[in-house]
Amino acid sequence: MIYSEWKIIDHINRNGLDNHEINLRDRLKINQLNHKLHKNNTSGYNGITFLKVGDYRYWDFTWSENEKRKHKIFKTKQEAIDFKLAIIKLQTI
Repeated sequence: MIYSEWKIIDHINRNGLDNHEINLRDRLKINQLNHKLHKNNTSGYNGITFLKVGDYRYWDFTWSENEKRKHKIFKTKQEAIDFKLAIIKLQTI
């Protein structure tokens, strides 16, 4: 059997029980970066993590592109944030 692709929706107010039409939108790949921040998030941004490996410390940005997970490391948090914003801009064009 062949099934058509199901549409994936996103709840604008992040309340999965609020299914009013005005609160629903088509989910884009970029929306995965819009999830609520975890309480232990130190960067203030989704996908940006501070990592310590031995004496080396760096900021890591992880994102999905063409359904593949990618990541890039940076020396400073601001470099990671700037790169994230550039990726978002490219993916929304």
